[in-house]
Amino acid sequence: EPPIQPNYCTLDSDGRLYYTDSGDRTAPMHSTGGSLRVVNTGGEDKILSDRFTAWANGLALSRDGSTLYVAETGTEEITAVHLTDGKITGTSFVTNNCGHVDGVALDADDDIYVASIGDNAIYRIVDGDVEVVLSDPVGLVMCNPTNVAFGGPEMRTLYIAQLGLPHVVAVEVDKPGRYPTVRL
Repeated sequence: EPPIQPNYCTLDSDGRLYYTDSGDRTAPMHSTGGSLRVVNTGGEDKILSDRFTAWANGLALSRDGSTLYVAETGTEEITAVHLTDGKITGTSFVTNNCGHVDGVALDADDDIYVASIGDNAIYRIVDGDVEVVLSDPVGLVMCNPTNVAFGGPEMRTLYIAQLGLPHVVAVEVDKPGRYPTVRL
């Protein structure tokens, strides 16, 4: 069946395109009928999992391609989808302590960064621990962050797209504990 509301995508090293289908935008956020989908290298588009029914949103793939992190905005959860050859071998709960989750990105060490659109914050998850790394409670510099991505020579520049302001925020990040939380 065709997707309802394609949202975010990522590619693996074999050329498979994974993407979230957020579902029906007029439905309640906790039951939009979304899914996780894959387009195989031959062009076949299929549902990989139909368990992400609460506005499936951001995606990030681990460097080794074995874990796909899925943000589900309606449940405010991050789930790890374990993959082998483009097929799901299991899932595990990561967290629901990152506010109103939207986008997800991984840094060079596969630490997870989450954009929280509802509380103007960026969270980092390292070994299961959640910390706020960026916060702008009044939305002067970062307002309703949606998607995040890493770039730069060492993948330490975090780029933040947002709905509330007409610019992209770029911030240099480092390992946890080296710098205090940045309040924008």
